[in-house]
Amino acid sequence: MTGQMELLFDGPAYDADRDQARLTGQCRRVFAAMADQRWYTISELERMLPGDSSNSITAQFRHLRKDRFGAHTVNRRHISNGLFEYQLIPAEGFDISSFGGAGSASASNGTSGVGSAAARTPESGRIVVSD
Repeated sequence: MTGQMELLFDGPAYDADRDQARLTGQCRRVFAAMADQRWYTISELERMLPGDSSNSITAQFRHLRKDRFGAHTVNRRHISNGLFEYQLIPAEGFDISSFGGAGSASASNGTSGVGSAAARTPESGRIVVSD
């Protein structure tokens, strides 16, 4: 793949003008946060991705598993008392840069993040975006 992958969302309540940029940003942020293939709880991801709710994060897990989003593997394992951890395994041969990549994400304002670089800050674990 070359260039940015277009993410095609759908659903009965989906409105492209209202939702496309926001959902694309969420999906790319979740992908960037998890591209290191480490295990994360939803609470850890919420802290890393301020502004993205647990429902939004898990919705992006479902998208990332779909063929049109790359058919990635999102593993889940039980920790205890209803607590789970999740791990993203990018699909074999997937060009991470086409998705915004591990080195790119979008700001919490719902923009696509194209051309932005992101890094996890050691002190907070949050994804920080810079142009």
